[in-house]
Amino acid sequence: MKFRFFVPFIFLLLSLFFFRQYFTQNKVPLPFNLLVSFYSPWKYEPVYGLSIPNKPLGDDNIKLFYPYRKFTVDELKKGRIPLWNPYTFSGSVNHAMYQSAVFYPLNLIYFLLPLVDAWSVIVMMTPVLAGLFMYLFLRSLKLSQPSSFFGSLTFALSGWTMAFWEEVLVKGHTILWLPLALYGINKKSKLILVIALVNAILAGFPQMIVYLFITVYLWALYRKVVKLVTGATIISLLLTAFQWVPAVEAFLNAPRGKVDTFSLFESYLTPLTHLVTFLAPDFWGNPGVYNNFSPFRYLQEHTIFIGIPAILFAVLALRNRAVPVFWKLFSLITLSMGFAIPSSWLLYTLKIPILNIAMPVRIFILATFGLCILAAYGIEKIKENPKFELVLISSIFSVLWGFVGLMIVLSQNTPEKIIMSYATISLRNLILPSAIFILTSLGIFFLKKKKIYLIACMSFLTFIGAFYFGSKILYFSERQYEYPEVTPIQKLKEFAGYNRVWSYGDGYIVRNIPSYFGLFSPEGYEALYSHRYGTLLHTIVTRGILIDRIQRTDATLSETGQYEPMTHNPVRLRLMSILGVKYILEHKDPEADKLLSPMQRFPADLFSLAWENDRWRIWEYMNVLGRTFIVSQTVVEEDPQKIVDALLKPETDLLKTIILEEYAGSFNGGGTAVVTEYLPSSVTISTETSGTSLLFLSDSYYPGWQAYVDDIKTPIYRANFIFRAVSVPEGTHTVRFVYDPLSWKLGLYLSSAGILIFFLWILRKQ
Repeated sequence: MKFRFFVPFIFLLLSLFFFRQYFTQNKVPLPFNLLVSFYSPWKYEPVYGLSIPNKPLGDDNIKLFYPYRKFTVDELKKGRIPLWNPYTFSGSVNHAMYQSAVFYPLNLIYFLLPLVDAWSVIVMMTPVLAGLFMYLFLRSLKLSQPSSFFGSLTFALSGWTMAFWEEVLVKGHTILWLPLALYGINKKSKLILVIALVNAILAGFPQMIVYLFITVYLWALYRKVVKLVTGATIISLLLTAFQWVPAVEAFLNAPRGKVDTFSLFESYLTPLTHLVTFLAPDFWGNPGVYNNFSPFRYLQEHTIFIGIPAILFAVLALRNRAVPVFWKLFSLITLSMGFAIPSSWLLYTLKIPILNIAMPVRIFILATFGLCILAAYGIEKIKENPKFELVLISSIFSVLWGFVGLMIVLSQNTPEKIIMSYATISLRNLILPSAIFILTSLGIFFLKKKKIYLIACMSFLTFIGAFYFGSKILYFSERQYEYPEVTPIQKLKEFAGYNRVWSYGDGYIVRNIPSYFGLFSPEGYEALYSHRYGTLLHTIVTRGILIDRIQRTDATLSETGQYEPMTHNPVRLRLMSILGVKYILEHKDPEADKLLSPMQRFPADLFSLAWENDRWRIWEYMNVLGRTFIVSQTVVEEDPQKIVDALLKPETDLLKTIILEEYAGSFNGGGTAVVTEYLPSSVTISTETSGTSLLFLSDSYYPGWQAYVDDIKTPIYRANFIFRAVSVPEGTHTVRFVYDPLSWKLGLYLSSAGILIFFLWILRKQ
């Protein structure tokens, strides 16, 4: 049997090995241990806290991707398209936020397995698919099977790829389709190319999609098949229009395109000193073992390690004239653009959509991809390199090995004791890489003419390096720690109903986590949330002043200190009333109680104690407005700042008066409103009024919401800056709000047309 038939099984076995704890210890590749160790409320519960072994990795999985995945899967299993998520940001897009990857084909696994197991399987598929697709592409470059396997192995086990096997799952699953797309180009296969592009678009990470399409088009220009790629691109965009058309609408309404990202580029471009991690990925320590002293908060984004054998062969390929110049330039340019040098600011200066507002350092994935291709070429052409060149390159690397890293550490402006501690970490983390480097150099020198043995040796050394790196960067958790429903969570669910909840001081529950339990929150963490909503919440920080420059991903009520009275920020209190935040969770702190009594922090004229035990209190905010109510007085104001000023004025009775931005008619009645059904994308309210009145709903106003009074369509007015209101006539009526966005329907129409055009295009002769 030919070697190529074994390749998928080899990558499958490698994946099973790296994720063996899933099978042998029943653990899952998710950071649940970190959740119950460091996150409120679990860290204050006796059975959890710091006693649980953990790694400080996977933050975004805890507070973003896993809660959103649970909501998305739950909705799909109920037969509903999860277009809208009512639990975060007082209601926000779900499908259109893109990272939810609602229609990514591999997510069908969630219908076959429990959530945590389906997630685990998709994680384990990442190295298998990345390696297999890379192998196919390298073979299409006319490289031998052994050389292609070596290149695909280095890509599947590269530092950047491994760092995102678990972390930000959609990121790795978007870029792994790149080699398959390039394989489709080389084979001039319309079907394969479209399959790769469609899956990449649906996988859920826009920045990686842009990187992928740029690479595909550059390769098409080089191979002179632009017509093929242009056709495939148009077809792919049509087929996936139901995904990206709503996402474009969300982007236009989000802070991403409105907030300057100068500081993002300034903070995340990598200093040149980081080049040492080509040789030793843990030179600056590793967060997975709590000894990271790198200046980077997100070290995974800066990973450039591809394995010592791979980098040596990539360097050899750079000097070989037989290696295509395309991959030499591609690798060097993309590598340079992740470092803090003047040319790296090009993406920011040119304002390239998506790339100018995202972390520039992520371009290292393209450098990784290119260098792995060069490594395959380098080992393929090894016989063409004279011995003196091999010795020269090994010598240069040896000199770098001995001096560069240590000098970097010793040059830090740091107290001597800390310097020695850092130096010890760096030197210790050089031991294994040094051994691999020596063995690689010896292998190249002595096995140069025995390519099969050489590739086997280099592959084994690559695996050893990846195993060492993976043992630190990969995390596993006990299943029992999957968001345990501890007492304070149970009580919030018992009290809250349709009311929104918040948490105070040290007991603060990180945004999005409440949504896992079906708790409504005014806060959220996501890239494509409503910019207008975010500016309103940001007035808590600016004390009532509207500004455009807000947080790119977070909308919060501004976390309080453990010793801060709730009356300290009247803007927050006022917005909590409008937002319907009725219940506040507080962790009991004896020291805080000594400094300020509970009643000083939660005054009795504003808050009443709803529940407490020995560790927690739940306060009820008595000035809260209902989720929905009837008013008969309106004020029309178009200027955003004046609207906010009016909202925050104590003289404005928000139970009687609504501020609109256009004239909606005259109102003369009062009445009651009761929510009779609340679904994520539809809300049904029963009203009874004595005259024509205005119904207010404290859910976010957003394009795509429709309103019906007794099944007759009626306009929705933007009320109180960012909420919804409709006019209701006298008497008893049923009002329905339905999220039915034009962007979604337009996307469906385009995708339907795309299916027909796709089949015609496939059947058309070359």
